[in-house]
Amino acid sequence: MTAEVGERIEVLVPDPFAPARIEAIKAAPAFQTAMRRSFRGALSCYEADPLTSNTLKDAGRDYTGWLCCYLHLTDGGLTLARLRELCGRSSFISANAAEAVLGQMRDRDLVVVAPEQPNRREIRLLVTPPLLHNYRERFRVEIESAALLDDRMARLAASWDRPGVFETYFTAYVGGVVMGASAYDPAQPGMWSLFSHHAGPLILMRICDGADEDDVFPPARPAPLSLSAIAQAFGVSRTHVARVIAESEAEGLMTRSPGGRSITLEPAMRDRISFFFAVVYILATMVFVWVEDQLDLVDASTGANYRFLR
Repeated sequence: MTAEVGERIEVLVPDPFAPARIEAIKAAPAFQTAMRRSFRGALSCYEADPLTSNTLKDAGRDYTGWLCCYLHLTDGGLTLARLRELCGRSSFISANAAEAVLGQMRDRDLVVVAPEQPNRREIRLLVTPPLLHNYRERFRVEIESAALLDDRMARLAASWDRPGVFETYFTAYVGGVVMGASAYDPAQPGMWSLFSHHAGPLILMRICDGADEDDVFPPARPAPLSLSAIAQAFGVSRTHVARVIAESEAEGLMTRSPGGRSITLEPAMRDRISFFFAVVYILATMVFVWVEDQLDLVDASTGANYRFLR
């Protein structure tokens, strides 16, 4: 499955992450609006489902959740052995760490033992509706954001709740990520450091969301900073938030004001956020190009006519 996805995508969109393509999407008029929508949508998904989201609050845990849902929806199903094998294809998380995350998911009833076991030597597991719903809503956010940049994605957004649409798209998307994990860096050095921390992505999102509405995005002006408010919002300690920010400061990505009441994203961080979302929107759209003929889509009109995948 993953090899087929990777091969078809490369044929349809040769060199999808070429620098010229990245720069073209970053220059699109709606790109900043799309990124702001992605940040706010992700925060809204967290607030709507904190129990599930708390299990997935760093890149490695989230990647494990992707793989669990992917295996659940594909032939062979979700087993510990299959999860460990897929983790070996990328550097996002080790097999042992993924096994620990799976245990936490089982403790929270996000994954349960299947009532029927065709192979007694290996336990078959099932992903429960709350975890699938979490990813359905989070993917909806990115698809609606990408629709601001490519009008084809509006059809996918309008059809998202039709039977089978999410499942078909999600398995192709995750298959492409697993296959292409070594072909592009989804979080350049610095971003990966932040994203690998517990609640690291959420800390960055909250900082950016607090910036002035009339600022560019990612924000260039200082944004208000409250370590206590961030810690309380995401169920981590104030010390943890301070440590995550301090590491980003040491890498030249953020700068706190004297007294620590505001924080500024340095150009390196702003560039990396833009790069990250350019990759996200390109991947989201090229997967749609690949599976479009497999989906039951409705017609949808949009004011956008720019397409970054041609």
